[in-house]
Amino acid sequence: MSISAENKALHRYLSTLLGSGKVHRYWDEAEESSIDILEIKDVPAPKVTTWATIGLSDAQTGLTVTGVPLRVEFIFSSMTVNSRAPNILATCAFNVINSKMKSEPGVIYPRVIEMYYKNIDVAHVLLGNPYLWDMETQKFDTKVVAWLVAVPISGAEHAFADDKGVDHLERALEARKVDIFNLRRKSIF
Repeated sequence: MSISAENKALHRYLSTLLGSGKVHRYWDEAEESSIDILEIKDVPAPKVTTWATIGLSDAQTGLTVTGVPLRVEFIFSSMTVNSRAPNILATCAFNVINSKMKSEPGVIYPRVIEMYYKNIDVAHVLLGNPYLWDMETQKFDTKVVAWLVAVPISGAEHAFADDKGVDHLERALEARKVDIFNLRRKSIF
């Protein structure tokens, strides 16, 4: 499987922005689809690892920007001890690649964390704008690539977002200074 020039450029961009890291390939359960994930340790803080998809933007979103396909890549940070965190990000990517789920700010992927960590409050992922970094949309002839951060949320937080709106949830998480890197944190509701 060859890597496109665009995906190589995305890797260079991430390495410049976040630092160098290792790329690992993850496969879906049927071993039919794969996603490359860049792992950068101690970013944005010590004992925190950041993972970013490279190649998710090859999957269609059905959206365009000035006639060019709009695509996405995901970024996710978690405490380094959460060894299955990149699997969570891969599952989010397969939601787009295989299941054709929406991939835009405000979308919630249910139970993707719970697949890897049982009996925890934060079982779901909320997609949002990558507020931790000043990430720029990448423009190519064949696609425009936007970045989305995967934020762990609880069932009660998911219900709050459904009832009051994602904007209200994001403000509540920010007001409570929630540690989004901690997959074992308690729900704010």
